[in-house]
Amino acid sequence: MIRSSFLLLLIASTGTALAHHGVDAHFDTSTDIRFEAVVTDIRVINPHSYIYFSQLNDAGELVEGRCELFERRFLVRHGLTGETLPPGTPVRITGNPARREANVCHAEQIELADGRSFGNRGQVSDDSGYVPGEALMAAVVGSAEASSRVIAESSREAVEREPVEIPTEGMFGNWVAFTGMLPDGLPPGVDASELQSSMMPMGGQMTGMGSQMAGMGGEMGMSGQMNADAAQMPMPRFMGTRYQVDYTEAGQAFAATYDPAFDSPDITCQASVLHGMQHHALVNEFVPVSDERLRWVYGYMDMVRTIHMDQSGHPDDLEPSVLGHSIGYRDGPTLVVHTRGFRSFELFRGVINSDALQVVERVTHDPLTDRLMVSFTALDPKYWRAPLQGEIRLARTDQSFTPYGCIELAGENNLRPDERTIFD
Repeated sequence: MIRSSFLLLLIASTGTALAHHGVDAHFDTSTDIRFEAVVTDIRVINPHSYIYFSQLNDAGELVEGRCELFERRFLVRHGLTGETLPPGTPVRITGNPARREANVCHAEQIELADGRSFGNRGQVSDDSGYVPGEALMAAVVGSAEASSRVIAESSREAVEREPVEIPTEGMFGNWVAFTGMLPDGLPPGVDASELQSSMMPMGGQMTGMGSQMAGMGGEMGMSGQMNADAAQMPMPRFMGTRYQVDYTEAGQAFAATYDPAFDSPDITCQASVLHGMQHHALVNEFVPVSDERLRWVYGYMDMVRTIHMDQSGHPDDLEPSVLGHSIGYRDGPTLVVHTRGFRSFELFRGVINSDALQVVERVTHDPLTDRLMVSFTALDPKYWRAPLQGEIRLARTDQSFTPYGCIELAGENNLRPDERTIFD
C-alpha cells in the first residue's frame, strides 16, 4: 500500500513520463504527485541528496517531509546547493510517492517562484510558472529544523589512508571505468567508439583464464553468463555491463529472498569487490604501498582493498567480508589476483553470491592506449552452476580520488521492520 499524506495533486496514475527504472523499488513510479512546500533544509550528499520541507496537511497543520534527489556531483555541477534553496524558500515539487513512508517522495522537478525549475540531477530551466500559495506561506513562521536519520555511512578508511605518490604510467595511478555511459556523458578521456569494444559478448571466452582456475575448484565450463541484450543496449544511464548467473537450487532459494528495496548494498554504503571499481565511473586509486602490498581505493563507496604480494596462500581463519582477502603475483606483465573469504553479498546488480565465492583477476596495462584491463573469473559452487566471466576496462585520469562520502538518509522507506538485510 502506498503510504502518503501529501497534500498533493495526482497528475498521472499510469504510464508516467517522469518515472524511470532506478527508483521503482522505493517509489511508486506509476503515480506522479505535485505539491507545494517550504524548504527547511537540503542535504547535497551521496548516494542520494535530499530536500526537506514543511507543507500543510488536510487539517491545515504543518507537517515535515523529504524528497530524494540524485547524488552530489550532478547537483553541484548545475549549481543546486543549500544556498540555492535556503530555508524558507517556497517550492512546488513534482515526483513519485514513497512506497512505505508518508510525506516522502522521489523528486523529478523542483519549481521556484522566480521562474527557475530544477530536475532531480540539478538541471536548470526557466519554465516554471509556480506562484506560492498564500495559506502555506502564512502558516510558516521562521524555519523548522529538518530531522534526518542516518542509516549508514561509508568507512573513513579511504579518507585516512596512508599517503603515497600516485604513479602516472604503467598499471598504477588514477583510473575510471568506461564500460558504459554516465548520466552526464562519457568518462573523462574516453571516446564513444571505445564503449562497444569494452563489453564482452555473451558466451565470449576470455583469454588466459585457464591456469588460475586450477586453484579454484577444478575444471568447469567457462562460457560467459552476461546478459547480451543489456550489454549491447545503448542506455544513457547504463553503469556497466549487466550479468546474470544460472543459480543452483540453494542459490535460487536464497536469491529469491533478495529484495532491492531493502537488501541493496547502496543502503549500507557498501559495494562489492568488482562492482565498486566501475559504478558511476568514479576515480579509483591503484597504488603500490610497499613491496608487500598494493592498495586499490574504490571511487564508489570509498572501499579500500589490500592486495598482499608476499603471501602464497590465504589464512585459514579468514573473517568473511565484502572485499574478501586478496593475494597477488606477477605473471610476466600481468598482475594475477586471487580473492576469497567473502561473505554472502551482491557481486553485481541482481547477482547474489555465497561465502564460497572466489574471484581471480588478471590486471594488464596497454601502454599504447594507456588503458587498464581487469579480466575476471568468479566461481561460486554453492550458488552458481558455472563461473562468471567479464572484463572491466579503465582509462587513466588526471583527476584525483575524491571520497564518495556516502551518507544514507533514506529512512524507513528503505528498511524492513527489523532493519536487517538478508546478508546480515
